[in-house]
Amino acid sequence: MELRDLLPLVREKCQGMLDRQAIDHLKKAYRKFCIESKFVIRKQTVDKVANELTLTPDAGYYILDVLSVDDIDGRDLTKGTHYIVTDNREITLVEGIDKAVVTFSIAPILPISDSVAIEQRILERWPDELAAGAASTLRKMPSQEWTDFSLSQHYQREFVEGYREAFQERVSDIDNSKLNQSSKRVFY
Repeated sequence: MELRDLLPLVREKCQGMLDRQAIDHLKKAYRKFCIESKFVIRKQTVDKVANELTLTPDAGYYILDVLSVDDIDGRDLTKGTHYIVTDNREITLVEGIDKAVVTFSIAPILPISDSVAIEQRILERWPDELAAGAASTLRKMPSQEWTDFSLSQHYQREFVEGYREAFQERVSDIDNSKLNQSSKRVFY
């Protein structure tokens, strides 16, 4: 599935625009969805051998935020105490930490090219909300036959509800993964 597949949903909410306009607004809505929800996350491992790792996002994306850095046993490491993050998004471990797993969120770089891979989980789970985000900005365009500010506000609320739900799902997934880790202790 790709953003182009959401055009019928955008046309339901806002008729009369060109396909290229709708796709551009879908790309902007997708980017805002990624930024607000921080739903698109990646993980990379830092070894003692390297001791420094430059985080590499997917092609066409940038690193939005470092969400967590955990040691190999799943314990949270503290920024400044156990590791350092530079402006270039390089992670440096301090002495005594052998391995760490870095979890970070990414968002697409503007302008989004047609070749950029779109996160399928977002397209499959929140297609109506993405279409509402695109329709919201399209409905704000002045002097167009489809301009309607009250509908724009309605679609904006729908869009915001979607990325808030995605944010909550991401937070709950991270919390559940930390809770479900097995204990490394041996009890006699």
